[in-house]
This record gives sequence, structure tokens and C-alpha cells, in this order.
Amino acid sequence: MSTEKNKSIAIDTGVLLEILAKSSMGQKFKKQILEKRTSTDIFISPLTVTELLYILGRLHGFEEGKHIIQEFVEPFKIYEEKILRENAAKLKMEFGIAIADCYVIALGQLKNIPIYMKREREINDILQDRSIPANLQFIDDLK
Repeated sequence: MSTEKNKSIAIDTGVLLEILAKSSMGQKFKKQILEKRTSTDIFISPLTVTELLYILGRLHGFEEGKHIIQEFVEPFKIYEEKILRENAAKLKMEFGIAIADCYVIALGQLKNIPIYMKREREINDILQDRSIPANLQFIDDLK
């Protein structure tokens, strides 16, 4: 396992959508986390790119969504899917959460880095009963 803790982070789709929407939560994350980072290692999973493409494609048409996403994800490091596959599958089996969430959590676990997510009912329900073995950080909790 890598020891990149405090140097790198992983970001989930929900956080990136908040940034794209320029919501108050997205702007707070951008200002407090992204702009204060000393590292350039900000990871996303390939499924995050797929989700962004799907959502923006529905909003703006596929080609326009694709153009927006290509520019937007340029500064991020897209982690290789095949490296995450087995860990994501194990997480899916154990917790039954969305596969895209499994991928970003697997990424955080493999790199030993914090994962920034938006607080979602599905994850909260699991955290009520047990913990997910990862450093989950919720942008909803930023002050």
C-alpha cells in the first residue's frame, strides 16, 4: 500500500458535480481543499469520468458534455480501472453500494489517501452499523 497520505486525495463524482454546478458546497470544497493543496496528485476513477459524461451528456447533449468533461478532468489523474477492479468488486460484495462509489473507495484504499464524497443516504446507512475501511471525508461537513 502506498504512503501518499496527506499528499494526494481521491474525489467522487458528486463532489465534481458540485464544483461544475458552482454550488456553495462545491465552491467551499474548491477553496478549502483544492486550492490549499500542495500536491498535484488528485485522483479520480475512470467510472467517475463515465458518470460525469453521462450526466453532462444528458444536460448539454453528448458532444458538448464530452467537451466540457475533457477540459474539466484534465488536471486530475485518472486511475487505471483494471487495478481497481478486484477491490471494487469486493467492496460491492461486502457493502452493496453503487459500483462507482466502490471504485473511488478502492482507489482511496489502494493509494492510502482520503476520499472526498458528498454525503449520500446509501453510504450513511452503512456507516450507521459499521465502518467502511477507508478515509472517507464528506464535503457536506466542511465549515
